[in-house]
Amino acid sequence: MGRKLAVLLLLVTSWVLNAQKITLEDIWTKPLPWKYFQGVEMLPGHRAVRGEFQHGSYRINVYDVSTWKVEKTLFDSRNFDDIRYVYDFTLSPDEQKMLLSAERHPIYRHSTADKYYVYDVSSKKTFLLDRSFVQIPGFSPDGQRVVYVKDNNLYGLDLNDFSVAQITSDGEKNRIINGKTDWVYEEEFGFVRAYAFSKSGRYLAYLKFDESRVPEFTMMEYDDALYPKPVRFKYPKAGEPNSKVSLHIYDFATQKTRDIDLGDYEYIPRLKQGFGDDEFVAMTFNRLQNDLKVYRVDAGTWNAGLLIRRTDKRYIDLEATDNFTYMSDGKILWSSEKDGYNHVYLYDNDGQNERQITRGKWEVTHFYGYNPKTREIYFQSTIPGSIHRAVYKQKIKGGKPVLLSPGKGTSSADFTRDFQYFILTYTNVETPPQVSVIRTADKQKTAVISDNKPMREWLKSHGFVAKSFTRFPSADPSVELNGWMMLPPEFDKSKKYPVLIYGYNGPGVQTVRDAFGWHNDLYHAMLAQNGYIVVSVDTRGTGGRGAEFKKATYKRLGRLETDDLRAVGEYLASLPYVDKQRIGVWGWSFGGFMAANAILQNGDIFRAAIAVAPVTDWRFYDTVYTERYLQTPQENPDGYDLNSPLTYADHLRGKFLLVHGTADDNVHVQNSFRLARKLQEAGKPFQMMIYPDKNHGIYGGKTRYQLYRIMFDFLENNLKK
Repeated sequence: MGRKLAVLLLLVTSWVLNAQKITLEDIWTKPLPWKYFQGVEMLPGHRAVRGEFQHGSYRINVYDVSTWKVEKTLFDSRNFDDIRYVYDFTLSPDEQKMLLSAERHPIYRHSTADKYYVYDVSSKKTFLLDRSFVQIPGFSPDGQRVVYVKDNNLYGLDLNDFSVAQITSDGEKNRIINGKTDWVYEEEFGFVRAYAFSKSGRYLAYLKFDESRVPEFTMMEYDDALYPKPVRFKYPKAGEPNSKVSLHIYDFATQKTRDIDLGDYEYIPRLKQGFGDDEFVAMTFNRLQNDLKVYRVDAGTWNAGLLIRRTDKRYIDLEATDNFTYMSDGKILWSSEKDGYNHVYLYDNDGQNERQITRGKWEVTHFYGYNPKTREIYFQSTIPGSIHRAVYKQKIKGGKPVLLSPGKGTSSADFTRDFQYFILTYTNVETPPQVSVIRTADKQKTAVISDNKPMREWLKSHGFVAKSFTRFPSADPSVELNGWMMLPPEFDKSKKYPVLIYGYNGPGVQTVRDAFGWHNDLYHAMLAQNGYIVVSVDTRGTGGRGAEFKKATYKRLGRLETDDLRAVGEYLASLPYVDKQRIGVWGWSFGGFMAANAILQNGDIFRAAIAVAPVTDWRFYDTVYTERYLQTPQENPDGYDLNSPLTYADHLRGKFLLVHGTADDNVHVQNSFRLARKLQEAGKPFQMMIYPDKNHGIYGGKTRYQLYRIMFDFLENNLKK
């Protein structure tokens, strides 16, 4: 271990003596010269459509991917007085019409209500989809119909005669939702649109959420009103009732709806178009999420047949298997952690004859698709190491994966539909994302979209300190942990420095990655410039290293992670250049939970901690996430109590800053209030910062600047001195 750190010291980024220092104002109040690239959608041929600001207007352009030159502009906001900005757009399958979001009201993490226009590409004319704000509109496969959700009901607009069909009529706030997910599905299963068209366009499958049994949560909206306003929504906390979710199919031809029987289940976490013209695929989970069933649903006969079933002794990571793909012949490609690592498997069209396609002690982290002409699959993986992501192709019959991107660092791809070209986004710890077009056959670069040169020059001129990777001991002598360090630019190993550990440490998540970390990296580099050693470590339970490493924390969320943080803290304290009296930790959300546990359970090691929006008792968090890892409180009370910061409030020895927003619909401020009360009852001094009407992200206006100023001052006063 000592030898590795000696090497690490040699790798520290050299300090440019005349460089400017990074400031909080640079990070949070000034425009930085970096360029994001996102929102591209591939079209047939070597084409892509993208919305972007150009020359003072918002334009939706079609690009020739191979050269990244604009073929044509479909929409330009300069030509429309009533549409000056487009928040989102959807192009119809025939490319003749678009849905344009011109006004937006955010709801939760993924959901919004928008004022949509239908735009005719040829005539360049628009009309309002609906006078009201609506949600998640979508085109039918033939582009002749738009379905959308309004007031929790589904509607269908026929674009030929402009007639509107009301598909459902029982929608009611906080009781019945049609075609759109409830809060917990949106947050934990990661989708809002809960409907799908059949390939033929005749049928619409949709989910209905009956929230009537779900307990209601109330937040107060303060604003500048004389009397605060209550905001009420259904939120199922661990062990409490979920929505009753059901599957239904609407026939546009007969205007009739049929209910679909999927047997016994708790959740329907996925609904998508099937292989046949009138088929759908629906997936169900039991409550503990260790029994996943895939059904083929025939809209013509209204029957659902079991296609594939998977079980696990702990839980099934839906996200890891979220690439269910039909091949052109009806066979199925799908990922599984069956052999201990997430890999791609092939099934016959009846779900039988499972055959493993990729294999090795590495993970498939993203599946891009299958090329029937070359009989190859394309995917992102951790083959170069768990902190890296690279893009590969491999023959469907097996064989060695072929590297298509740089090996080290983090690469991701957007392939054209025929897989002849892909947009490569590459980054590493020193490099903001660089975006280019690559020809798949020979891996030649055919165009540069963004090299982020202005940001690279800014980083150099401001003495940016990059992360250097290392390994740390865990509480288990047989397991080493991935980590990184940022050392002060004029590091002197004869001096002693304060150390701040940053982490998240939640299931499947990694903070130790060879990728540029945007604002957090700038903040941590600023701390290094101000004399701190900044460290991050991926404890047991985090991602990239297989199912056993990730699922080791099952039923005891927080236990192994806290033990590992202690082991890392003890190791750091043993280093000659670390002041063992000045080791701190900070984190947000799950990371806040870990920061609170670290200082409350290991105050002899950690002398200061910052917990932002932390969970303090998993009983306060939602069913889907919490029960996946802990089971219910009724089944596993010790898993909740023995690893809760509330249990250890009277152990506080160091300096503690607790931060939360009152409008956090995700991790409710109840978590911090309960911990604050426990600390007060125990007579423990601590600091607290509350952000009225701010959600889990705590942003808007100068809020982020103020928050990071508070955190920096706390560290200066309690860790550095």
